[in-house]
Amino acid sequence: MALNAKERRKFKVADNLTSFLFVVPCVLGIILFTLMPMVSSLYYSFTEYNTMVSSSPQAFVGLDNYVAVFTTEWAKAGHALKVTVLYSLVTIPLYMVLGFMLALPLAREFKGVRVFRTLIYLPVLIPMIISGYLWNDLTQSYGHINQILETIGVGKYAFFNSEDTAMLSFVLMGLFTLGGNMVLWIAQIKAIPNAMFEAAEIEGAKYRTVLFRIIIPMCTPMIFYNLVLSVVNSLQTYASAIVVRTHLNADALDFYVGQVYSKIVEMGNLGMGSAMSWILFVIIAVIAGITFKFNKWVYYEEDV
Repeated sequence: MALNAKERRKFKVADNLTSFLFVVPCVLGIILFTLMPMVSSLYYSFTEYNTMVSSSPQAFVGLDNYVAVFTTEWAKAGHALKVTVLYSLVTIPLYMVLGFMLALPLAREFKGVRVFRTLIYLPVLIPMIISGYLWNDLTQSYGHINQILETIGVGKYAFFNSEDTAMLSFVLMGLFTLGGNMVLWIAQIKAIPNAMFEAAEIEGAKYRTVLFRIIIPMCTPMIFYNLVLSVVNSLQTYASAIVVRTHLNADALDFYVGQVYSKIVEMGNLGMGSAMSWILFVIIAVIAGITFKFNKWVYYEEDV
């Protein structure tokens, strides 16, 4: 039986209401755990508020906290920002290239390929804090890695126990999480139409030509996605670093977010910590905006 206009509107409202109810938990989560904390931190960034003192008033100080970051606090904040930027400049291209190179052979179908993919991806499932504790134990002078090095005659390596080797060790530690990038690269490579590879094979194109003329151009959307995501994640590096530098009284792994944590949690200076957080937010937003502005090199099929 055909429905009249009123009944159709009634069913449409019911469908929309049902859809809205499914979205409500996600919306509430974003409001309660993302937007509200962001608004609160923005407010606190303009105040002088010490959480260590229960009776501390939230005195409004305007832009004083932001000015202090670039003046009285710049010695520590600037060094931490320098360490973070240096780490980002090294790891972003390194991890992207290695993840891509790892995905190239594993994107093919051969016997046991799923086992290799699983084994390489497994370290990604380990939480960053747990991973930090694990690597901290493995790389101590009495740890298994140094025992192996000593057994084969190489000798012990300082790893995270020396300022000279801490950053390199931290970068090498990140290599074990390449499985996350690998999965994304594999998905993008397998999404390339087979007709392109078949045409290249008929034309007698070598693998190098296929790689630079088909695979890499068709993977530019994933390159762009990984670039933006890597910038955001690398500039917020901290969780695993605080664990591995537990026994290292040096500044080699003093990341910017570590300074934010120190201000808010250890010193109770919520105002200064919030200001530093928003400065980092602006830096990330500017870099992301510039990246999106100059993304003409990204190939999308719908643009054809």
